Amino acid sequence: MSNLVQIRRTPVYALGFIASLAIGIAAACTAFAVVKRAFIDPLPYPESDRLLTIRTVTDGRASLGSSFQFGEALKGAAVFGDIAADWGATVTYEAPGRSERVSGGAVTPNYFDVLGIRPALGTTLTAGAQDEVVVSWAFFERALSGDPAALGKPIALDGIMRRDVGAMPNHFVAPYLTEARLWIPLDTARFMPESARGSRGVILQTRLADGASLADAKTYLDVFAAQ
Repeated sequence: MSNLVQIRRTPVYALGFIASLAIGIAAACTAFAVVKRAFIDPLPYPESDRLLTIRTVTDGRASLGSSFQFGEALKGAAVFGDIAADWGATVTYEAPGRSERVSGGAVTPNYFDVLGIRPALGTTLTAGAQDEVVVSWAFFERALSGDPAALGKPIALDGIMRRDVGAMPNHFVAPYLTEARLWIPLDTARFMPESARGSRGVILQTRLADGASLADAKTYLDVFAAQ
């Protein structure tokens, strides 16, 4: 099967999905790279060559989105590390006398750990907490005046008060959701009912486990699909 190559251009990056490992109707593992202008640079994440996106292939057509339940079923596989999920979310930020729509992402608490990125200030999302938000450095400087004292204080997003627990480094760009300026907890409960099993609403990110290769991941997924 030939490699699948897709390019999605953005103002900063074009994300190229290289060496897609399609396995029938179940999934594909994709190692990705960043094409910047005419040069190929590594992704701005530690050990980016081991960072994977698990994609779903149905009727021969690959989609970027995948099933949250599929990611849950893959947890514990020896070839993968932890598996994170993210989903695009645009929210309304409300400040005294003004409001604005802000592009963001709804993510599982392990999202930044899987990418290998730590916040410049504060912490990332806490497992089990639903009232937190992590912001980009640009949002932190523009909307919160770059004041470290703003960390831990609530901000209004879609009418919900969320504590700003951290600010990501200025260089951080989220894969796929390149315009995201803040990240809130993913409501995983909406993806767990049996009726949501066929949903392709989330992007699954993982890393190859120590000692595992892309070939190992493909072999595992081939067997998983057959079952």
